[in-house]
Amino acid sequence: MEADFDMEWPEENQQRSAYYIPNRIETAEQPAPPPQPKLLKKTAAAAEAPSAAVQSRVTLITDMAWTDEGTYLKVYIPVPGVREDKVSVQFEADKVDLRADGTPTGTHKLELRRMYGILDPGNCQCRVQPDKNRITLILAKPPRASQFDEVKYWPRLHLHGSSADVPITEWQGGRMTKAQEQLPQAPKIPDVSRRS
Repeated sequence: MEADFDMEWPEENQQRSAYYIPNRIETAEQPAPPPQPKLLKKTAAAAEAPSAAVQSRVTLITDMAWTDEGTYLKVYIPVPGVREDKVSVQFEADKVDLRADGTPTGTHKLELRRMYGILDPGNCQCRVQPDKNRITLILAKPPRASQFDEVKYWPRLHLHGSSADVPITEWQGGRMTKAQEQLPQAPKIPDVSRRS
């Protein structure tokens, strides 16, 4: 039985085998060299600063992360190529405006309107971290009246909606004003008794 396994395999004929490239002709010529990239135009200004079209581009920032730390909020905004001297921020009680100029991708702009609560603009800060390509806004909430007051946590950063120009006023409690009393009343639902 061992003799059956000791058989010799025939040598493969390269001319007839499908494994080898059929009809290959050997020549003494060298193959053509691969094409080399060719620089069409080089300008010194393009290497130093972004083009005018990129500089005039304004991108609204929608990609951000935020966290509520109790007495303040932190908003993390990724801006590629941000520089500290090109960032301007304006804080108000109910809105935040941020503008980052001079980035390789143009101007980045953030407008937060109708904040969920009221901010303390005097204690708000902006930190620019060029090594992380990030801007961090620290939005301070107003101080509590006493140490026993609860901290108001924000479930969202700002209110969305078409009424962005309407000022937000918190209800202070108490009685209705004359204007609120004159609102139309809901219609009365007729009493339908059961038939016996």
